[in-house]
Amino acid sequence: MDQKLDELAQKLDLESIKDKTLMQTILSNFDKAKSQLSSLQELEDSNSKKLSHFESSQKRMEKLLNQVENLKLEKASLKDWNRNLQEEVEELTGIIEDLRKQSQELQDTNSEILHENDHLDKQASSFRGKYESLKEEIVRIKQQNESHVLKNMGLQDELNSAKVLENSQSSQYCLNSKEECSSRLKNLEDENKALKREKESSEATISFLNAEDTKKDKIIQDLKSEQASQKSQYQVSKVKMLEITEANDKLNHTITQLKNQATAQEEKVKKIQAKNLAHLSKLDQLDVAKKAYGEKLKKLEEKTSKLEERNSKQIAKFREVKQELEKEREAVKGVMEQIEGVGIGFEQEDGLEKVVDAVKRLKNENLEVKKSLEQKEVEIKKISVELQESFDHTLHTFQAEATSKANDLAIEKESQIQTLKEENRVLSEVCKKKVTVLKKIAEEVYKKKMTMVQEFVKEKAAEDLLEFEDPDFEGSEEEEKECMERDVLRPIEGNKHFISKSSSKVQISYLEAPKAIQKKTESSHKIQKCQSDSSVVIENHKMPYSGQENESENVAKM
Repeated sequence: MDQKLDELAQKLDLESIKDKTLMQTILSNFDKAKSQLSSLQELEDSNSKKLSHFESSQKRMEKLLNQVENLKLEKASLKDWNRNLQEEVEELTGIIEDLRKQSQELQDTNSEILHENDHLDKQASSFRGKYESLKEEIVRIKQQNESHVLKNMGLQDELNSAKVLENSQSSQYCLNSKEECSSRLKNLEDENKALKREKESSEATISFLNAEDTKKDKIIQDLKSEQASQKSQYQVSKVKMLEITEANDKLNHTITQLKNQATAQEEKVKKIQAKNLAHLSKLDQLDVAKKAYGEKLKKLEEKTSKLEERNSKQIAKFREVKQELEKEREAVKGVMEQIEGVGIGFEQEDGLEKVVDAVKRLKNENLEVKKSLEQKEVEIKKISVELQESFDHTLHTFQAEATSKANDLAIEKESQIQTLKEENRVLSEVCKKKVTVLKKIAEEVYKKKMTMVQEFVKEKAAEDLLEFEDPDFEGSEEEEKECMERDVLRPIEGNKHFISKSSSKVQISYLEAPKAIQKKTESSHKIQKCQSDSSVVIENHKMPYSGQENESENVAKM
């Protein structure tokens, strides 16, 4: 009996140990669940930090995207500006080529004028030589007059001597000598009159040649001053052309720098976009993991709450079972004491039956506990399956939300692109207005230059026409020709044996004068034609735009 009781006690101890081990495993599982909860809390904190970091990085990315869009807009505007500048440069190069052609034509006309100046210098030198030769001829004529006077004086002396001889010699010889002397005196008087006429004609020709020399000197001085003014204008135009070329070089340099900056910024933007995409993918993964962990945490909290309730119930049951076992042990001990004290057999049998019944009851309770544990395992498996299903459901919903967010972002980006396109259009209009203003300024400058050139050409043509006209003369061309023949050509023709060569050259110079005028008028017509062609080219390059003054003011304000 004692052995049976000991065996029963050992069995009860073993079962209590098993129950204790079960309780310990449950408590360890509970501790593990608590540690998992703490780790999940830490994960949630880290996820919150990552979320804040993600939000900050998302803000940075939005800023970078805005910067990228702004850079794209700037690049597009710079491309438009570069294209407009290239068009302006092409127009300016065309204008410069026209100006070069005009300057070349002006140089050609200048060379022609210089050639004419050389020809006039040669004519003036020839006139000066003729003038010197005429002066020498006049001196010679004066010397001849003086010699004739001396001869006349000698003849007078001879007449006086002849008169003396008349008194001394015969009257016939005196008469003969007197007749000879009178005839010689008449001849000398005729020669003296001829010399006086020659002197007057030579003085007239000399005065005419002096007037011609003064006119030629004045013409030469005017041509030299015009040549100097043309050279100065050419130098000014050359300096302006150099300034324009330098400005074009600077513009090209700035355009290349802007292109390089744009390419570098594009590369930076591409790198930043790649980094942002990687960050976004990581953040998406973190969001997915965070949501999954959140769902798991919720389910684990629910499970832990349920397990705590069940564990509290099981602990209460185990305590009740322990109390009952202790009561039964006390009852068994009391029975054993009664058996030992009384020694009645049937009572012993009744105590043993009670003990056996208690043992059976304990076994049944242990079986119930095992069944409950198996049921708990089944429930845990069900909960794990439900957790997996809920995780799959949350993942599917998260993917759907992500796709919807991506679509919303795409719509927002499309709207931003539309707004940016509108802004780009506005900027292009502003650039066009600026280009029109610049074209206006260039046209005004070009018109000023062309008006200066036209005025210069008109003055030159007027001066060239005035060179061969008498400012004091009033009458028709036929009357002017008659006066020229009367005042200039006839005195020269009357003294052919003195200035035959000079008269022919004077006639040639006066005959060549209309040809020179015709040449200069042709050159002025050529210059005017070039100016009209260049103005037509500029008008062809003009952009039709209305309300330019208001637009220029708006551009200046912007």
